[in-house]
This record gives sequence, structure tokens and C-alpha cells, in this order.
Amino acid sequence: MTDRACARRVDGEVQWIIPRPTAERIPRSVGVLGVTVGPPGRAPSTRAIVVNRTKVWRIASWINRLPIVQPGVWNCPGEVLDAPVVTFTFRRDLAGPAVAQAIEPAFALEPTTPCDPMTLSIHGRRWPALLGGAGVVHAAQRLLGVRLVRR
Repeated sequence: MTDRACARRVDGEVQWIIPRPTAERIPRSVGVLGVTVGPPGRAPSTRAIVVNRTKVWRIASWINRLPIVQPGVWNCPGEVLDAPVVTFTFRRDLAGPAVAQAIEPAFALEPTTPCDPMTLSIHGRRWPALLGGAGVVHAAQRLLGVRLVRR
């Protein structure tokens, strides 16, 4: 009888996923959506106002379902100055102040990365960046029939 040695190695990696806070949601009370495309701080090249509550809420719900960027170290390419962004500004009514604003780089493609996240502010408070904003931009473009970005 021979004794045979057997070794087994088991490795594992666990990553804590930070959930998106429930307060980080565009409120259902929004009824007007302004969409612009252009470099930050300059006149937009595209502008649209949406007053159809169903369409406004559909776009808000897409943004509300996006996951947050998880903490980590990312090696991102250099940013292009004055690169155009797509800005979604949600209001309760046409004359009211902005309730929420989501901004996505116009050059972002799916799947997005932590290097091209969507930023979100609600009632002036900025929340953690979101992943998947390029998908929202493309879906909104189809829903609204307005060219927001070129593929």
C-alpha cells in the first residue's frame, strides 16, 4: 500500500457591493423634462422640452434603476475639455425650478465604465455617480425621436 499526498487549494474573493440609497431617486412628482446636448457652460446644439408625463417618468425610471459606481481605483484616459454632455433636467412644471439633473458624457458607449459615469443631483445635492447612463441616452433618443448622440 502506498501513501499518496493530495493537496487542494481554494481561493475566493469577496467584494462588498454598496447599494444605491433609496433617497437617490428622481421623485414621481416630475412632469417636465428638458434635454440638452452641448459642451458644459456653452449654448447647447440640441434642446428639447418634454411635457408628456408618461415619457418624462419613463426616462426618470430608467435613471432610477441605474446602479452606482462602486468604490475602487480606475485607470481612465485623459478627459477631453469641452466635450459635449447630454443633460436631463427634471422639473415639476414648466416654470418651476430643477428638481433633478442627470448628466452623461455624449461620447459614452455601452457598457459604460467608472470613467464615463452619469452624474445625478436631486434638489441640488449631488449623489454617487451611476453606471449605464449611455443606455439611458440612447433609449431616450429613440423614445423622444430626437437625435442626442451619434453612434
